[in-house]
Amino acid sequence: MLAVAAALGLDRPVVLGCSIGGRIVLHLAHAHPEAFRALIGLQSSAHVEPYYDLEWLHHPEVHGGEVCASVVSG
Repeated sequence: MLAVAAALGLDRPVVLGCSIGGRIVLHLAHAHPEAFRALIGLQSSAHVEPYYDLEWLHHPEVHGGEVCASVVSG
């Protein structure tokens, strides 16, 4: 983000990030607050406890890699 803003000649831009981008915004706000006019994070929680049952993931008939892939594509 810093390199892009510098390359474009932006003066303290506003940055908005969502999900993983929202986590990046948290880092930018902590490490480089002076470089931005505003930083907006959507769904940018530092950590979220699971709010659903994860015990089924430990079943011997569940393939972790396939489950991860299906969650990402979903």
